Amino acid sequence: MSERATNWDSRLRESLTVVASVASLGVLAELALIGHWHGAAQLAPWVVAQTSLSASWAVSPGAGRWRLRAARVLCAGNLIACGWGMALHLEANWGFASELNRTSGLPEVALEALQGRIPLLAPLFGAMPSLLVLLATWGHPGFGRRGSAGGASLTGGASAGGDAAVGRVRYPAEPAGDELSTIPLPRRRP
Repeated sequence: MSERATNWDSRLRESLTVVASVASLGVLAELALIGHWHGAAQLAPWVVAQTSLSASWAVSPGAGRWRLRAARVLCAGNLIACGWGMALHLEANWGFASELNRTSGLPEVALEALQGRIPLLAPLFGAMPSLLVLLATWGHPGFGRRGSAGGASLTGGASAGGDAAVGRVRYPAEPAGDELSTIPLPRRRP
């Protein structure tokens, strides 16, 4: 991959982690503003936001394989916790809607539960930072592959080792002498 593409890829990863960090801080601020700390279930979003913040730090430039894997594990756990949060919100809304509408049928209660007083999609916004961090780890060069020069790039395609003297990229699957295995790259100006 060219130096320009590598820089773009690195900047994109950094931007994703910065946005994930800001979103995590925003979730923490929102939780504080609404007083979301009454009981163990209400403390879970605080943990999710903090682990999203930690995961975005773990993906910072220079991250190695173990930090990247830890970030992915934290984010996967966060996504499960956010799904659990949606289920809790739906359950609370369902109970409230069924108490208010005792004579209503299932469709009416279900609609009221989806539109209930507890925001059903709020946990999804808590999942956004984790999704951004997972995206930033996709094809991260810190994972590196043994015996190869790289992995997938966020900006397109797979990276491969280059021959700087010739200005061509050689794909390892092709025979070394085959002219079809090389793609001309534009020369950099001195």
